[in-house]
Amino acid sequence: MLGVADLARGLAEGRPPRASGGLALHVLEVMEAIMRAAEDRVAVTVPGSAERPAPLGEAEAASLTTEEGR
Repeated sequence: MLGVADLARGLAEGRPPRASGGLALHVLEVMEAIMRAAEDRVAVTVPGSAERPAPLGEAEAASLTTEEGR
């Protein structure tokens, strides 16, 4: 639920969500590279990159899950 709440807040604040499509694509690239490396027993370079999102602090996470934060 935090990801959905962060997406909604990001849209309201005009900022990109932490769990963006670009980050999801990069995670998929990393997972595929791990699978290829394990199957072929060689090092595999991950082709893309993603911008690291800002960390979600405890206070902000709490505000996303309480009635006051909505």
